[in-house]
Amino acid sequence: MQELDGLEPVVEVFRATVTATRRHPLAPYPGRVTLLCAELARGEGWENAGLPELWKPFVTGELEVVVVPGTHLTMISEPNVRDAAALRAAMARCCSPG
Repeated sequence: MQELDGLEPVVEVFRATVTATRRHPLAPYPGRVTLLCAELARGEGWENAGLPELWKPFVTGELEVVVVPGTHLTMISEPNVRDAAALRAAMARCCSPG
């Protein structure tokens, strides 16, 4: 079935995620977290999706929310990924020891 040919990598990622979830004990993270929210999350805008609120039980430290262009999938594709990559580089510069 040709229409299912590209599905195998998706299934493998799903399988790995389920395995990791079962092995990792869920506990709140005490450090600082920067959450990259897609501007167009679920077609409603990130603020309507309530993503920051969903993360709060898992972060006891500071939770910073940064909106990046695109949807959940397109924020890691050109040209949107440039914004996320630039943000990541800036965070590395300001947060790295030394």
